[in-house]
Amino acid sequence: MQRFLIWGLYFILLTPLFFQQGLLHPLILFKTVIFQAAIEILFAVYVFLAVFNKQYRPKLTAIKLAVLFLFLILAVSGIFSPNGERSFWSV
Repeated sequence: MQRFLIWGLYFILLTPLFFQQGLLHPLILFKTVIFQAAIEILFAVYVFLAVFNKQYRPKLTAIKLAVLFLFLILAVSGIFSPNGERSFWSV
């Protein structure tokens, strides 16, 4: 699994070389689809590794706690705002 992650990251570096001529935007669309699909697959593999092996789990630091606290405050302020949709999407 670890080798798959490493090779997948190398594969992501090669995505600018992909090209599909028959599409509406041939220089962007195919590369974006390949990149996003590769990221999703690699994220699923990483989550699988993190669940079954403690070595791959992120360590809890002060910075991570501060970011989590910020997201918690943003979520609570969005929930209790008069217009939740506007608060969530910042429109």
